[in-house]
Amino acid sequence: MDSAKVVGREYLRQHPAEAHAAVLVEHIFLGDVQRHAEFVQANTVAQRELVRQLIREDFAQGRIVQVRGWMLSHTETRLCAIAVVV
Repeated sequence: MDSAKVVGREYLRQHPAEAHAAVLVEHIFLGDVQRHAEFVQANTVAQRELVRQLIREDFAQGRIVQVRGWMLSHTETRLCAIAVVV
């Protein structure tokens, strides 16, 4: 959790307009209400797979951010940022 918060804080330093859990969640699902609903209704195993899928899509679409020398997907960094703002 400590490592996630370090990444999350750095991401929010770079993207301060996203410093709210609701905004981060909306951006994670790219405004796709159906996908968000699917995630909320899924069990833990299915949720993890959906997150992995979102991360793969981020990399495929070039939605990446550099944090402390690491290239991470926006999904990964936004999930870490949620740990900071909640």
